[in-house]
Amino acid sequence: MTSTPLFGGIGRALSHRQFFLLWWGHGTITTGRWMYKVAIGWLTWELTQSTVWLGIVAFADTFPLVIMSIVAGVWADRVGYLFIMRLGQTVMVLAGILITVLAFADALEIISIVLVTLVIGTSEATTQPARISIVHQLVPKGDLAAAIALNSATYNFARFLGPTIAGGLIIWVSIPFVIALSAGTFAIFYGVLFFLNPPE
Repeated sequence: MTSTPLFGGIGRALSHRQFFLLWWGHGTITTGRWMYKVAIGWLTWELTQSTVWLGIVAFADTFPLVIMSIVAGVWADRVGYLFIMRLGQTVMVLAGILITVLAFADALEIISIVLVTLVIGTSEATTQPARISIVHQLVPKGDLAAAIALNSATYNFARFLGPTIAGGLIIWVSIPFVIALSAGTFAIFYGVLFFLNPPE
């Protein structure tokens, strides 16, 4: 029994070390981002008991994608995908450290949650076009369709896995712990970026 071209292509795509690292890092940080969404939403409700504030925090997290995606895509084409990814990820890591410290110190207020979430959302929106486009530099054209399909499947799986992990850990450990774990995934992906060396 032979494998289909798609599944054979996935195996070939993952055999390229540079893409494998990107795929693994992408899956890790995407899981972490969904953990963050659940934890920060839960914390917002605990602090405010307000659906309005829940909406504001969700807006701060997702609206930057609307504004930044086109701008960031053009910028990334000019200055380089890896540069944009490292820059955005640096900001995301710093924001993750800040909100982790505030969470463990029990010093988070709703305004600081909104502001830090806005920074994280903007950083993600800035890097997202580059994350998608850099795949073309990491795998041969023949494996590109499989690599893109794998990235898409990984994103969808992370949308399930992240909230599942976050919900369990919030119940059994704490919200600050989940926020810290999420911030840790930001740092992991930041580190992965320094192992990537796509051709010019």
